[in-house]
Amino acid sequence: MYSGAAAAAGSAPERAMRAAALLLLLGALATPAAVGDAPWDRLDELLPPSLRDALPTVLRFAGDLCELPETRSDPDIEEGELYVVEHYSGRRSRYPAAAAAARLRRLRPARLALYAGGWGNEPGDAAARALVPALLADHALVLELDAARALGGSYAAAAARVPRLARAAAALLLGAAGAGLAPGRVHAVGFSLGAHVLAAAARAARRRGAGRLARLTALDPARPCFARGRAARRWRLARGDAHFVQVLHSSALGLRRPLGHVDVYARPARGGAAALAAAHAAAWRLWARPGLRGRRCASTRDLRDGSCAGRAESVGYTCAPTTRGVFLLQEEDT
Repeated sequence: MYSGAAAAAGSAPERAMRAAALLLLLGALATPAAVGDAPWDRLDELLPPSLRDALPTVLRFAGDLCELPETRSDPDIEEGELYVVEHYSGRRSRYPAAAAAARLRRLRPARLALYAGGWGNEPGDAAARALVPALLADHALVLELDAARALGGSYAAAAARVPRLARAAAALLLGAAGAGLAPGRVHAVGFSLGAHVLAAAARAARRRGAGRLARLTALDPARPCFARGRAARRWRLARGDAHFVQVLHSSALGLRRPLGHVDVYARPARGGAAALAAAHAAAWRLWARPGLRGRRCASTRDLRDGSCAGRAESVGYTCAPTTRGVFLLQEEDT
């Protein structure tokens, strides 16, 4: 469970053919609305049974083959392409991300929560409806990144746009710092591709003197195109991106190895693409749930065997920033 290195059953040529087919599908598959409700379930309609049955392991194999371009060939975000949706005092408003700094100067919040969704996510979708209220319980102001335009289309195209989104989000963090809201008072929460966007943004802002984020929560950070390669290492989530990095791993669509100060694992889902899609979405469903608890794992073997027997601790949005280690979610929480 730590490495996620298992390949699909069959000979090496069969695995390669399956991986190639899936990569082509990832490149061509257009996103339906509301990824928060698990858009990957369309794969069940498009894949042959031989590929569908082995989808989780094939996807891990294919995801390791997909790499981001190593050169900066993508343009910067165009004016008006990235928006934020503000949740403040029971009101919801939307404006260009470039206007966020001026807005923060007027509001002067003590703390800020920043949320970014993944492939095809849109403001107000199921993921946002679960996560925003959880964040508002501890933050007077929540900014939801609206990157639906950039993260729409095919998955491969969306993954390639992570660098440009990260640069735009870094500018937002720098603007917030200039408005008096230092990154040390920001909790960033990213789902799937959004986790890499916010992690890379935090890193870029820190290099420009903005300081380190207080907290970064990564919900099943996307694996395809981010598992290997120099570009992937540059743009994906890393432990040093915040003072406290918490990762919830829930599916084969996400990176499986420990990446944060706290890594929480849900038990693997069984079944085809629909089950895999539900497991990916489970990351935000679980984390937003009050009272989420996991048992500390003493070893890699305990985690792999599902036999973690350490003390049960809070591992959802109430997880203490002093917590450290690897945890397996309790049966009743999965």
